[in-house]
Amino acid sequence: MKMWNVGLGKLNELPFPLPELTKEVKAGAIGIALALLFALFYRSRASKDLPVLNLWSVWFSIRKDTTLRSAISQALEAEKFKNHILIRVRLFPFFSAYMMKDPEGVKLFYSHPSLSLPDGYEWLLGSVRAKIFKGDHRKVERIDTVSILSKLLRPQNLSEWAGRILLPTITEKLAQQDTIENLMDFTYNTVSTMSVRTFTQATATKEQQERLVEGIREADIESMMQRNPWHAVIPNFYPLVRERERIYHKMISTVGEIITNYVNSHLDELNSMTTSKQREGPDLVSSLVKGIYDPKAQFLDLDYAIASVGGLVDAAVLNQYIATTLLLIHLNRNPEIKAKVVESLQPLADFLKANGLTKPGTACDSIAPALLEDLDLLDACLLESLRISSTGIVPRIASSDIEVESVTIPKGSVVLNSQLIIHHDEKVNEDSNTFNPYRFIKDGKCVGGNKLPEQFVGFGLGRHVCTGMKFASLQIKILCAVILCTYDLQFEKADYTFASVFAGLSKPTENVKVKLTPKA
Repeated sequence: MKMWNVGLGKLNELPFPLPELTKEVKAGAIGIALALLFALFYRSRASKDLPVLNLWSVWFSIRKDTTLRSAISQALEAEKFKNHILIRVRLFPFFSAYMMKDPEGVKLFYSHPSLSLPDGYEWLLGSVRAKIFKGDHRKVERIDTVSILSKLLRPQNLSEWAGRILLPTITEKLAQQDTIENLMDFTYNTVSTMSVRTFTQATATKEQQERLVEGIREADIESMMQRNPWHAVIPNFYPLVRERERIYHKMISTVGEIITNYVNSHLDELNSMTTSKQREGPDLVSSLVKGIYDPKAQFLDLDYAIASVGGLVDAAVLNQYIATTLLLIHLNRNPEIKAKVVESLQPLADFLKANGLTKPGTACDSIAPALLEDLDLLDACLLESLRISSTGIVPRIASSDIEVESVTIPKGSVVLNSQLIIHHDEKVNEDSNTFNPYRFIKDGKCVGGNKLPEQFVGFGLGRHVCTGMKFASLQIKILCAVILCTYDLQFEKADYTFASVFAGLSKPTENVKVKLTPKA
């Protein structure tokens, strides 16, 4: 990829490279031009019974306005949408879908059996990524990876991981600098290292873990699009598809190497498994391999094992590092709330100091659950930070015709749920742009997550609650807690602006520099 620099005037000032005029680029441009010409004669179907929202105007408004209150949320408050939970959205001529609105629509979205989540994410992320992370498991029946992960994430394991892996990783990373030049990079490196070390503690070498951390970052969708914005503009353009394949396979090959080495060194143990207890392992890789391995046939569906591990490790990093950054920024914006959070962390601070656990890389057998779970204000601040910053659109595909509000959603249609819409509904979350964690405090306790679906749907709902929610929250909370317990933070700026995007969490629009001063 390189810049054209002949006869294009202002195009030379674009912040991203234009594609080189190869045969593939010319063919892609001709194809796009033909599609646009065809679209001129094509009208997207839209039910006359539904109000239609044009996403072109919404996108234009978002590009002009980077506040968290997105144009799509404002548009859906219009009078014509007031009595509907189902809206037809259209990005003519390319895209048309149905979007759920209001708490009732959200509940339907997460509960209807004909709305497929895997097909929805394949539509959103592209068949290349979906194929690699789903795996080809034709030779064996699909196992319940959710059940395996749930057993692995039991409270005792979380407490032990917090002391033996998460805490020493955090203090090790913090000791490497007295100024964090880029808070997003720091939280990514720390969260991804915590995740990889936890999930491969008994199965991967240090060098393999480091390669996996790098691979996850390179395969991160938003990082990929920052490096090359054409992935977002023309994702099905063949050279870009090939580039994504290379990036994904680079990460997955490391996972495959870890799994293969584990299987080869534990064949006798795997072949002798006869009870469910013997199928439990000390980390994610060993647990999933033992769950998938067939001792009678002495067979492992390697594709499925790699896809399962790769997908789960990727999910353990994807949003957590952004959420950690946002939480620290919001606390910096609100010093009175931050002071109360620090006060609530005093028992943890005393525990760390009394046991010498603030020294870089120092571990302990476990951290008592009460020291990390009884932090209601920090929990509420995390939920509020996610609520105010969530701009993600979750897609599902209708596997059959669905009747909603006397309207038929045809089989194969894209159905969307916007976290931003529900989180910024003024009827539910009053003054929705204001950081107010106390909206999640009831009788002194934090009540949130999937328990208040009318206010917050960041972790899913009903049968689609995030399985790794407790581990994700643990990573974010312990990282923020250790930083706040051991350092005074001095941000370079008092406030930062965030960019609203359709998928994921809003991000700061500039580097966030923070000076760390150890507390006495």
